[in-house]
Amino acid sequence: MQLLLGVRGLAWFHLRHRDLKPDNVLISSKEGLVKLAESLCENEGVHDSRVDVFAIGCMALEVATGQRVFAQDADVSELDAELVVLIRRMLAVER
Repeated sequence: MQLLLGVRGLAWFHLRHRDLKPDNVLISSKEGLVKLAESLCENEGVHDSRVDVFAIGCMALEVATGQRVFAQDADVSELDAELVVLIRRMLAVER
């Protein structure tokens, strides 16, 4: 929830993270606070906060299944094919 609120806060200021991944999400063991690491970018063109929301969804799926959503060393064409499979699975769940 904190992660989604953080992305919402960024969107309020017309910013996006664009590199959300487990390595860039810091969790304080004492307070349980979530912080976003790395740099921020201004929203421009078609790249808006939906990119960050998609990344959060991928991380949630990885936590739920214990498996990577995309291969770490995949090239763009492999990612396109994997994305099509992922979208088809998501649509099947909605039905």
